[in-house]
Amino acid sequence: MKLGKHTKFMIEFIKDFIDGKIDSYFFDLDYNAYVIEHFPYMEEENP
Repeated sequence: MKLGKHTKFMIEFIKDFIDGKIDSYFFDLDYNAYVIEHFPYMEEENP
């Protein structure tokens, strides 16, 4: 499946957290903002 740029962004963001590159505090703060910003486009890219 081909992923759009917004879906790739969210996957990379979550992967960075899992890999320990992002502290859980900053992940919690940024995650909600990124979902609000990227999710509408993710729905269009990968319905």
